[in-house]
Amino acid sequence: MLTRLGANPVIEVDADDGVFLLDARSRSEAAKLWDGHYDDDDVVFLQAATPVDGVFLDIGPTSG
Repeated sequence: MLTRLGANPVIEVDADDGVFLLDARSRSEAAKLWDGHYDDDDVVFLQAATPVDGVFLDIGPTSG
């Protein structure tokens, strides 16, 4: 629906656990928009493993 209205479905969300670029077309990413949760256990691990000034990119699954 967003793309039909000409809106960009990728939305920057500033949350308690960081800044996320979320694609509203993705069911798991849209959940972060609606209820504030996005793979909470994974986020906790990644926060602990990423330096304070570091950046983590989730590029999705690899093919092959």
